[in-house]
Amino acid sequence: MNLEGLISFETAKLAEEKGFKKLCDFSYDEDGILTGNCEQSYNYVAPTQSLLQKWLREKYKIHIVVYVMENSDGNIYYDFGLKRIVNYLSDNSSKPMEFSTYEEALEVGLQEALKLI
Repeated sequence: MNLEGLISFETAKLAEEKGFKKLCDFSYDEDGILTGNCEQSYNYVAPTQSLLQKWLREKYKIHIVVYVMENSDGNIYYDFGLKRIVNYLSDNSSKPMEFSTYEEALEVGLQEALKLI
């Protein structure tokens, strides 16, 4: 399995606090060390970003949208937005945040979505 798509330790702690309990192939211990065995006692499950994103979408109807943007210097960056089916939850303020990768933007979007629960 590609570890690149796993959520960060900070996001795993927040997801656990908000009720995410699905078994995954990996987990973090109390010190944030990634372990490959989720069958033993674990502290924080480490799902992929897409699995957590799906859980937020299905359970709480929160959709995380990652945008590809271009700044005034012509550099590409990423930003995110959080939406529900009916109403808009966050507009990320008037100045967009700039992330260098899609995954970084998605990770912060996941954290912000979890905080809304």
